[in-house]
Amino acid sequence: MLDSESLIKVVIPLTIFSLMFAKGLPLTTADFKRIMAVPKATLMGLIVLLLVSPFIGLSLAWAFDLTLMKASGSLPRGSHL
Repeated sequence: MLDSESLIKVVIPLTIFSLMFAKGLPLTTADFKRIMAVPKATLMGLIVLLLVSPFIGLSLAWAFDLTLMKASGSLPRGSHL
C-alpha cells in the first residue's frame, strides 16, 4: 500500500502528466492555424483559463473549507468549468 507522501510526490504527478499528454495527442496543424487566425479570441480564452477559472476553484475550496488534497484537486477541475 502506498503511503500518502509517495502518493503525493509520485502517483498524482504521473497521473496528471498522463492526462495532459493524452489531451494533447489529437492536436493537428490545422488546430494551430486556427489559433493564429484569431489571436484575440485565443488570448481571451487563455486569460480565462489560466487566471479566472483557477481563482474560481480556489474560491470554492476556501468557501467549503476543503483539505489540502481536495483543494489541490479543485485547480485542474476549476480550469475545465
